[in-house]
Amino acid sequence: MIECPADVSAEDCSIYKRARKYGLTSMKTYETFNADAPVTRDEMAKIIGLYSENYLNQEPIFSEDECNNFKDLGQAKGDLGGYIIRACQLGIMGIKSEDSKPMNIFRPRDNLQKKEAITLADRAFYGNVYEGTQKYWYQSHLAHLVSL
Repeated sequence: MIECPADVSAEDCSIYKRARKYGLTSMKTYETFNADAPVTRDEMAKIIGLYSENYLNQEPIFSEDECNNFKDLGQAKGDLGGYIIRACQLGIMGIKSEDSKPMNIFRPRDNLQKKEAITLADRAFYGNVYEGTQKYWYQSHLAHLVSL
């Protein structure tokens, strides 16, 4: 049974329990889950990749070889490098908006930016349909989500 410390709110405990139940975190305790910490790009690769593949039934659109070219992949924490590659294969993270091809830099330990989160959500649900070539690459994703 998944437990939370007594001083943790019911809402935070519920989030942790669901993340464990659905395999979106492998953290064995609420303390190591660190719910109040910002999410890093490598951590988000795991969360969004597993969710997209297991619950949205997304299929890879890139090969492992195409997505295994991130020069900074070795900076990923623990086993998260594999999740970075998988999120790239699914076309969700590490993809250039202008040509929908994998990048060569991922920035695994950087915090996720809000504009990146918007793009990831849109790509997870709708693929690369709303990729843009504007100066601000996230604009077409934001416009699409706002229109829903």
